[in-house]
Amino acid sequence: MLLSTPHTPEAAPIVVGHARLSRVLDQPQSLLVETVVVARALRGRGFGRRLMEGLEVFARARGFRRLHLTTHDQLHFYSHLGYQLGEPVQGQVFTSRKLPASLLGAFPRASSSQPPCKPPSLTAQATPVGSKGPPLPPPPPLLQPLTTSPPLPAGASPQSLLETQYRDLRGRPIFWMEKDI
Repeated sequence: MLLSTPHTPEAAPIVVGHARLSRVLDQPQSLLVETVVVARALRGRGFGRRLMEGLEVFARARGFRRLHLTTHDQLHFYSHLGYQLGEPVQGQVFTSRKLPASLLGAFPRASSSQPPCKPPSLTAQATPVGSKGPPLPPPPPLLQPLTTSPPLPAGASPQSLLETQYRDLRGRPIFWMEKDI
């Protein structure tokens, strides 16, 4: 997280930007930069560069040697920071360590007048007798994460700063980039 310096001693700093990292499956020396966000009103002032440089320092200090990321439209920004076109990688899902009971106890408890929340069922429910209208269709299947891309056809180029073979789940072009740190 990148914070601004307050203008007055009594003012609190504001969040300027945020980034999220995850480990890369089968690459213990690598991290995937999942998100990089700079407040819209503060873009174009060098905060993105400072945030990315801070990520590199953070990762290097913990023994990581390579960062991976994806972008739809910021290729030139990342290129200026030393990132090059790369291959797709899969980030590992974050699992936290067991939280201490004292920390969990700090969360407010639900009042006894409210029933406990029940997670929605992901299976189709039978329509109750006497209900009006046709039964609802079953929910769509859960999407599987995009982990790898199909192999390149013979003679195809993988990607350039102008075009790429990779697409996100919405079908938009996505560029994979990496940097040794």
